[in-house]
Amino acid sequence: MGAMKILLLHDLMPARPLRRQLANQCFLLQKYRPGTETVLHAAGDPVDDALRHGDFDAIVLDVSFLCWRWVKPRSMFEAFLRDYAWVPAHPAVKLAFPQDDYDHQAVLDEWLSSWRVDVVFSPLAHLATVLYPKTAQTGQIRPFLTGYVDDVDLAIAERGRLPIAERRLDLAYRARPLLPNFGELGRLKTRIAEVVAPAARQAGLVVDVSTDPADTIFGDGWLNFLGSARYVLGTPSGSSVIDAHGEIGAAIAAFTAAHPGASFDEITRACVPPEATRHRMEALSPRVFETALSGACQILVRGEYGPLEPDRHYIPLEPDFSNLEAVIARLGDHERAQRIADDCFTLVTTADELHYRHAADALERAVAERWLARGDTERAQRITARQPVSTAEVVERALCADIRGRQGLLGGLAGQLAGATTGDPIQISRFNELGLVVASRWQQLAGHARAETARAEAERDRTAILLQQLAAVEARVEGYENASIARLARMMAKRLLRRLGLR
Repeated sequence: MGAMKILLLHDLMPARPLRRQLANQCFLLQKYRPGTETVLHAAGDPVDDALRHGDFDAIVLDVSFLCWRWVKPRSMFEAFLRDYAWVPAHPAVKLAFPQDDYDHQAVLDEWLSSWRVDVVFSPLAHLATVLYPKTAQTGQIRPFLTGYVDDVDLAIAERGRLPIAERRLDLAYRARPLLPNFGELGRLKTRIAEVVAPAARQAGLVVDVSTDPADTIFGDGWLNFLGSARYVLGTPSGSSVIDAHGEIGAAIAAFTAAHPGASFDEITRACVPPEATRHRMEALSPRVFETALSGACQILVRGEYGPLEPDRHYIPLEPDFSNLEAVIARLGDHERAQRIADDCFTLVTTADELHYRHAADALERAVAERWLARGDTERAQRITARQPVSTAEVVERALCADIRGRQGLLGGLAGQLAGATTGDPIQISRFNELGLVVASRWQQLAGHARAETARAEAERDRTAILLQQLAAVEARVEGYENASIARLARMMAKRLLRRLGLR
């Protein structure tokens, strides 16, 4: 098994639930390359010599870490860069995973170029010369989706999907309004709701469509919502505006403060120069995968959806809504909708390039290739020396992994579970977080138990207390709302305890 060692720089906020795709992307190597040794460092945490001079194969700049380019005032960002001035000089291969590349585009390009990043994994790699003119001169810009299909996604999908005809909603959608920073492409997220929902209601359909942030649905409720609908609306992810240094966003904020009733078009005319709208930057959204796995039939504005084909994997809606009447007329054909939904489900669950295993392959390959180019064949071979593993093995190894320093795995997010053994609630909504964070907690408790047992027989009472605490954690998992996931986590907990000789 390969033993790649990486330093993951992130800025995942403590006590804030992770978006599902963010957690999956951030920890894809821990899950799909369980031999990987990962050191997590949250932005702003103390930096010691073990970080500055550690023998890492790669340093990963997570999407959350790269959000620092948006920090105001600018002096805070400059101080941040000074704190991490050691990163460019480190010999490790440097990988960056940006999203929303068009927002503060020039700032991001300058940052990655000055840090001599080897590979930028971007959903907009096809626009490398536009978005990364400096970084592309010394590094590579490679394609990477904003999210992929995860093993847990597949497990959830296998629980069963209601047939289209048996669902309670005809049409469903959630989105939040975007300012003109994202141009007409961003505006589509609300326009599709404003145009399609009234037409569907007029046709007598049962509609649950909202762009009110108060109606946002989290956790498993989101998947249940998608699974209750026959049709789900969608648009390409991305923007049609490049805001190089953030001036457009600042101008929009100032203009809307002075003119609170200004329309989208008025704001655009006043704040968005035409030269910033030359490119339409579309990306495939993870929401497309989630909807496909729910078994709903998607109505998508024509755009970039990777391998999905119009009329085969989704019902196409023209960007100007010129075919809206024809689309509404099709919504009564449940048999056709079922065929489209089934074809899309099959594609998403079987296409290797849409799975996180493919993403892990791409990352691992990039690191090995860079070391090979430097002449370090031994290191490159070690990185890629691995064997396929099953999902069960992945979960078990994640639970048993010894992360250096036991930093909580989420660099502070594990603080959510700091009181897990004293009765405080576990605020975890997805198994990726549950498995990784609770695993860290189990490791800490079990590690203490082992150490105490080794010291003296007299410490057995302490071990017994710790075992009670472990049981308390397991009891909380017992009540986890997703029974199948709780059962898997509980099984792995028992296996971990047996391996440690504690049960």
